[in-house]
Amino acid sequence: MLKYLFLTASLVFITACSPKYQAQDTTGWDDPLWQAHYKALKPMQKFALKGRIGISNPKDSFSSNFRWQQHAYQDFQFRMYGALGNTYVLMNSKPEWTSLETGDDRFYEGPDASVLIAQTMGWSLPLNYLADWIKGIPTGVGRDQILINADGTLQQLTYQTEGKTFLVTFERYAQFSAQTMPTKIRILENDNKLLLSIREWQLH
Repeated sequence: MLKYLFLTASLVFITACSPKYQAQDTTGWDDPLWQAHYKALKPMQKFALKGRIGISNPKDSFSSNFRWQQHAYQDFQFRMYGALGNTYVLMNSKPEWTSLETGDDRFYEGPDASVLIAQTMGWSLPLNYLADWIKGIPTGVGRDQILINADGTLQQLTYQTEGKTFLVTFERYAQFSAQTMPTKIRILENDNKLLLSIREWQLH
């Protein structure tokens, strides 16, 4: 399978030495701090971030560098690469078509980004929502499915679809260009775990 491409890299899951996450007290949707944060970030459709991604499931685990470049709504590029810059996965997604290339020169394409990455990589991810989730914006879920930190940032969201439940926890934030942005995001779906450790945000 394609995921074995990553076994040539250092497969150390990046949560191993992380301090235990301590959740903040929570507040409500109408909290002025949250409303200001939400209204500042929700319209933002052009940004870039990079860091480390770790993926773990009962059969395998691996980590690599990643970069996400959001050009517009449903228009993004996602790249996973090694320490020497060698590309493992390169996905270019447009509203009506997505292509995916791998480090062993395989090429795939299709109309739905989430379906394509599930079929080729075995990852179950709602990619159209993920563009907002990585900003800490709870698109696609109701207000009763989120927790908001007392400092006005998103703490957690729960998303359910087609018998699957995604639990997304925002464990750490930092300041970038006067905005408070997530720097550590954990996504759980049954025994599948994904961790984004973000070291840089570029906001436009």
